[in-house]
Amino acid sequence: MSSRLAIRFSKWRLGFNLAILMPILLWLMLWLGISPGEPKALLHPESPISFANDFRALVPLIAAGAALIMIGAKVARVTPREFYFFGPLALAAAYGLVGFAATLKSPDGSSAFWWAALYLSVPLVLWCVVWSGNPLDQLRRLINVTWFGIILITMTLFVMALLRLDIIDNFTDPTQLIICDSPGWIDITGNRLRETGVGRYAAVAGIVAISGLGQGKWRPVWLAVLLISFILLLDTGARGAFGGFVAGASLVIIVYLMRAGKKALLAGTLVAIVIGSTLLGTGIFTTFMENCVLRSELGVTVSHPAISVIASDSSEPAPSTQTSAGVQTSSPELGAPSDNGSGLALLLTEDLTEEPSVQEKTYLISPEFFNFSGRTAIWSEGWRLVTRSPIIGFGFNSDRLLLGTQMHNSVMQALLQAGFLGAIPFVGSVILAWAFFFRVFWRLSRLTCGQIGLVIQCGGILAFLTARSFPESTGAFFGVDWLLLALVFMYLQMVNYGRRSVDPNGPYRKLEGA
Repeated sequence: MSSRLAIRFSKWRLGFNLAILMPILLWLMLWLGISPGEPKALLHPESPISFANDFRALVPLIAAGAALIMIGAKVARVTPREFYFFGPLALAAAYGLVGFAATLKSPDGSSAFWWAALYLSVPLVLWCVVWSGNPLDQLRRLINVTWFGIILITMTLFVMALLRLDIIDNFTDPTQLIICDSPGWIDITGNRLRETGVGRYAAVAGIVAISGLGQGKWRPVWLAVLLISFILLLDTGARGAFGGFVAGASLVIIVYLMRAGKKALLAGTLVAIVIGSTLLGTGIFTTFMENCVLRSELGVTVSHPAISVIASDSSEPAPSTQTSAGVQTSSPELGAPSDNGSGLALLLTEDLTEEPSVQEKTYLISPEFFNFSGRTAIWSEGWRLVTRSPIIGFGFNSDRLLLGTQMHNSVMQALLQAGFLGAIPFVGSVILAWAFFFRVFWRLSRLTCGQIGLVIQCGGILAFLTARSFPESTGAFFGVDWLLLALVFMYLQMVNYGRRSVDPNGPYRKLEGA
């Protein structure tokens, strides 16, 4: 009798562990697909390291395939009476499906197909995660793992900055923080992270740290994380990340002050007024605006006059390909940009077979081109392309294929990749997510303490990504921002709609605290 009980207990424990670990494993597999190599290079790997890097391009699709099989098995085993697929994530997935269909209009079908598949792998995994006994618990684990990973990355980047970028000088002279000039991240990260990518990790870690301070647990630890994140964020000079941080941090602080009562909100307002007056009176704010926000982008160098220009605030550097002359261009990994007559793909037409002199390798671009770091020119050319295919666009990765750079705006990115048919649900997904947040905000008292903290964190990250979507293509293609945005979408949806969840062993049951 005791042996039978032991066997049953061991089976139950194994099943319990798999139910917890499998969603986390699938989620981590998606993160392994960030900045991968080229999948077609797997057939002829240059080295074991390059093979591993190229193989990472397959990992998200493997996770999506496993998630699809698990969803199918659950559907075959239990027929739920209701399951809320409709939500922000479903709308974003609809955008991805339109982009999938637009592959037929892409200048490089294999590239468009691949990036659309990567994009759609994220909602598939998250739907698999929430199709469980308690989706809020599963999502809580994913969120905590994600926050821990981002904080760990931020701490690692900070140590790298201490060792190789002389950020330690900021401790002896704090005024260096408002210079916002820390080049060199491309070199020390192996051409994987620009300053804005580093700033993004620091900003997210800082917002999570502020939320941790508001919850009143581990305050010394959260204070240290916030200080390190803020120093790193300022040092990178990433304007998009800093603007998003201000939006996200402000939302988190305001929510916690409102929950603390009118007196706390009034005290916080007075403190903000005093700090703002001090910054203005001492000239720190003016210096910060001149050096960090309104700094000139002139003097940008290009390696060759015929190479397309990428704005310096790009968060994810484009993999380079070799031209026939061996010159690297800013093209995507699965296709080189073509000259569409816009003047972006080719600044000047010269024979690439002739190596330019040292003097010819540096050019001062006109101030008009670098309005908003060159983004206005990119948006203008992107819109001109959108008018050529306004319904379904040109497929995923078409900005790199047609313009040689990112669109640096999520709406313009969605329009170019999926036309109005895809951009409308994409924009709708963000609007619906905000509607969900404010809906649950007015009934926070009905949730458990843990859920309240996660809702506020998700609101802060949503504010960060929404603000960042103006200067960057946040959530419109597969990358770190999309993984964060999709996770926030799913959690806000389940907090609103997730009052009931699917029980693998029976009908619906009420979720505690929802």
